[in-house]
Amino acid sequence: MKQTRNTDRSRIEAPLWCDHCRVRIAPYEKAVSAGTKTFHADCFRKQELKESSQEPFDKPGLTLATA
Repeated sequence: MKQTRNTDRSRIEAPLWCDHCRVRIAPYEKAVSAGTKTFHADCFRKQELKESSQEPFDKPGLTLATA
């Protein structure tokens, strides 16, 4: 007879979705919360750069490509 483990369902968290790229944030990834929105760390950085008018790179000649 097989025995099944009793898993604790209260520990299972609801999935998080990135408000920038709309991709699920894995449990092992770092999630950044800003107000009511949740982002991947990279997506949050991109969102900050998009909202600010500062140059994204310190090196001359490099710019953030806009699509």
